[in-house]
Amino acid sequence: MYSIILAGGFGKRLGKITKKVPKPLLKIGKKPFILYLLDSLEKHGFKYTIICVHYLKKQFRDVLSQKNNKIETLFSEEETPLGTGGAIKKALNLVRSSGPILVHNGDSFTNLNYKRVIESHLNSKKNLTIVLKKIKSCKRYGQFIFDEKFEIKEFIYPGKNEAGYINIGVYVVSKNLFKRDDFSKNFSFESDFLAPKILDIKPNIFITEDYFIDIGTPKDFKRASLELEKKIKS
Repeated sequence: MYSIILAGGFGKRLGKITKKVPKPLLKIGKKPFILYLLDSLEKHGFKYTIICVHYLKKQFRDVLSQKNNKIETLFSEEETPLGTGGAIKKALNLVRSSGPILVHNGDSFTNLNYKRVIESHLNSKKNLTIVLKKIKSCKRYGQFIFDEKFEIKEFIYPGKNEAGYINIGVYVVSKNLFKRDDFSKNFSFESDFLAPKILDIKPNIFITEDYFIDIGTPKDFKRASLELEKKIKS
């Protein structure tokens, strides 16, 4: 199975600590954050991971050449930033399989059972599955608005400062998700693709209550440093 990790961003919200180190390579405990994610993917049976890189991209090769897990890493290098959507579209060209592909933000971790998500995706016969989680404030994330029948009414990015369902940055996609003429090279998966097209796409929705954290802000990076290793399921 293939997975794609989105790791090309600049991590500007973290300030000085990402000036010399890309966000997914920041150390949490004794090892870079991305290694926790790779270990989890390997545990769930993934054989190949395509890592989308741009900012300080050489560091990824240096760090991952020393990893202990057996998952094979491929690199989708961006000469100029492609945005999350452009990065996914480019990385899909490296997939040598017709099966579903897991896409994961490189700055987030979850105890999600990825096999269950892929099973849900296959059963749905949709081109896209999005993993959601209910939290107290959606303002930092993409937010899904549902009607009284729990049908998708709207997707907004960023979300509102209210309780609701957020996109945790984990998707399962089919290789033909994007049409050849969809967008330019550079586009955001959330604001340019999901927000305007969500009612047409009609994605499969998978709701989780599992542990989730991202390290996109100083506050959450500090929280991850304190709790991540304790939260990881063995």
